[in-house]
Amino acid sequence: MGEDVYAIYDRSVVKLEAGDVGQLEEHVELPDILEHHGIGLLL
Repeated sequence: MGEDVYAIYDRSVVKLEAGDVGQLEEHVELPDILEHHGIGLLL
C-alpha cells in the first residue's frame, strides 16, 4: 500500500519524445535508471 503507479496512455504519446529505440535488453542502462526513479516494469 502507498505505492505510486505510473501509466502512459496512447493519447499522451504526442507529449513524449523517444530517445534510443530498441529491444529492452539492448538498453543496459535501463535497470539502473528505473531503480534510481523507483520504477518497476510489469511485463
